[in-house]
Amino acid sequence: MADPSRWLAAWLRAAGRGASLLREAWRQATGRQSTRRYSAGRDLAQAPGERLRMVLAGAAGLLAAAAQPPLDWGALAWVALAPLPLLLQGARGARGAGRLGFAWGLAYHGALFAWLPEALSAEAGLGPVSAWGLPLVSITVLAAFPAAALAVAGALGERGVSPLWSFPPLFALQDAALGVSPFGGMPWATLAAAQTDSLAARVLVPLGGGAALVLALAAVNAAWAGWVRAALDRASRARAPGPGLRARRWPRHGPLAAGRMVGVLAAGAVLAAGAVLALATAGLALPLAPRDPAPMEEQPPFTAILLGSDLSHAQLQGFYDNPAGVRLFLGRTAQAVLAAPAGPPGAPRQAQLALWPESGVGMPIERGKTLVELNRFATALDTDVLLGSLAEEPGRVYNAAYLVTGGRFDFRRYDKRELVPFGEYVPPGFRWAFGSKLTAGETDYTAGDSPPVLPWRGARLGLAICFESILPGHVRRAAAEGATVLAVLSNDLWLSPAARLRHLRLTALESLAIGRDALFVANAGWSALLRDGVALRAVAGGQAALTVTAIPRAALTPWVRWGYLPLAALLALWSAAAAAATIGAGGHGRARCDRLPSRIVSRKSRLGRHIPH
Repeated sequence: MADPSRWLAAWLRAAGRGASLLREAWRQATGRQSTRRYSAGRDLAQAPGERLRMVLAGAAGLLAAAAQPPLDWGALAWVALAPLPLLLQGARGARGAGRLGFAWGLAYHGALFAWLPEALSAEAGLGPVSAWGLPLVSITVLAAFPAAALAVAGALGERGVSPLWSFPPLFALQDAALGVSPFGGMPWATLAAAQTDSLAARVLVPLGGGAALVLALAAVNAAWAGWVRAALDRASRARAPGPGLRARRWPRHGPLAAGRMVGVLAAGAVLAAGAVLALATAGLALPLAPRDPAPMEEQPPFTAILLGSDLSHAQLQGFYDNPAGVRLFLGRTAQAVLAAPAGPPGAPRQAQLALWPESGVGMPIERGKTLVELNRFATALDTDVLLGSLAEEPGRVYNAAYLVTGGRFDFRRYDKRELVPFGEYVPPGFRWAFGSKLTAGETDYTAGDSPPVLPWRGARLGLAICFESILPGHVRRAAAEGATVLAVLSNDLWLSPAARLRHLRLTALESLAIGRDALFVANAGWSALLRDGVALRAVAGGQAALTVTAIPRAALTPWVRWGYLPLAALLALWSAAAAAATIGAGGHGRARCDRLPSRIVSRKSRLGRHIPH
C-alpha cells in the first residue's frame, strides 16, 4: 500500500493545477490580462484559450452525465452535446480536437463511474491504490473513444468539412465501437439509455440499435449548435456598423432602411428556425407508452414471479457450502405462488415460472441432490424455476443459469458467455499487475460456448446473466437464435443505486432493439418487466415478489436481421449530405482561407516594427 502522505501530496498538487486552470480560464473569459507568460514555442494546450476550450468541453461532459442517473435529466441529452461542435470550429487541427474529446470523455465517464472506487474498496476489499487505479485506467481508456472521434472531426475540418456535419456520424461510430470494445464491449455510458422511452428510440433503436439513437441525438445537438452559431453571427452583424458608417440611429427611409428591414427579416428567420428546431426536438423526445403486442397462437402469454433479494456479500459467501440459500428462495417462491390469484377453471396455475437472481443460491448445484429437490418442488407447485448458481467441472468453474422443470426430471443449463473483465476473469497480459479476479475464489471463471437460449413450454428463453444484458451483440445473438422472451438474472450488489437504475435502463434499450419482453431480476437491484424500452412494472430491492405477464414474440427487428447494416446506410446518407453541403459551400477553398489570416497576422507581427507609421 502506498504511503498516505504521498497520496495527499499528489492530490494537493493536482488540486493546485486545477485551481490554476480555472483561474486562467476565468481571466481569459473576462478579458483580463493573464498572470502567466507563454512562450511562442509552448504547446497549444498550455495557452489560456486552448485551456478554456478544454474546460468548456469538460463542462459539456458533466452536462451530458446529468442526463443519466442519479440526476436523470433525460431531456438534456438533446442539447448537452451542442457545445462540442461549437468548440470544434475553433480547434487547431486533429490534435486540438482530440484534446477536447479527451476532456469531454474524462468528465463524462468520470462522473458516471464516480461510484466505482468506493465499491471496489467496500465490496471487493481492495486497497486505495487498486480501488482508485483501476477506475482511473478504465475512464482513461473509455475517454480515448470520443477523443479519437473528435480528432477525426478536427482533421476533416482542416479539409473544409464543417464539424456540424462531421460530428454526428463520428460520435455515433464511437458509441457503436464501445458496444464491442474493449474486452467484448463496454457500453455502460451510452447516451441512448437516457431516451429509451422516446419516439426517436421507438423508431431508430429496432432499426440500428442504440448507436442509431445516438446518431439522432448527435444530429439534433449539431443542429442546435448551428442555430446558436447563426444567432451569434446575426447578433454580431446587427451590432457592427457597415463600412464607412458610424454607429448612429438609422434613418426611416432610403437604402439603409431597406437594409434594416432585411436584417429584421433575417433575425426573424433565425428565431423561426429555433422554434421549429425546438418543436422537432420535443417531438423526438416525446415519451411513448408501450404497445400491447398480439399474443402468438403457438406461444401464449405466461405469468412469471420475479424474486429479487437484498443479500449481502457475507450472506452469499455463507450460502456457498450451505443449502440455506436454496431453502430461502424455495420458501419465498411457495409463498408467492400460493398468494397469487387462481386462474380460470381448466387453465394452468397462474405462476408458471419463478426467476431467482444471479448468485442467489451461492452453492454449486449438485445433479443428484439439489436439482432433484428443485424438480419435486416444481412438480408440486406446477411452477418451473430459473435460477443462477455456479457450475463446477474438473478444472473449470462456470457462472451458470439452471432451468428446472416439473414432471419428469429434467433441467437445462446455460453458462455465461460474456464474462466481466477483472471481475470474473483477468484478461491476458494483466495478471502481473492485477493478480486474481475480484469475485470470490482464485480460479477464473470459464466462458460458456452454448447459445444463450433455453427452450421452455413452447417458448424460448433468451438468457443474459448480469453484464450480458447490456451488450448489443449478446442480446442480438439470443434473438437471432430464436429467443421469444429475454430473461436477465443479475447481482447488482456491487453497483450504486444510480448504477443499478442505469443497468435496468440499458437492458430496456437492448430489449427494445430486439423487440422482446425482458424479465429482469437482481440481487440488491430491480425486479421489472420491460417492454418497448419502458418498465411496465418494477420494484426496487428484494422485499416483495413481483408477478408479471410476459408476451412471447418471434418477429425479427431490422437490427436482429441485419445488425449494423441499417446504421451504415444512415451514416452513408448523412455523409452524402455532408459532402454535398461542403462542395456547395466551397469547403476546400474556405479551409485555405481560414488558415490565411493566421499567416498574415504572424507575418505582420514579424515585420510590424519595420513599417513606418
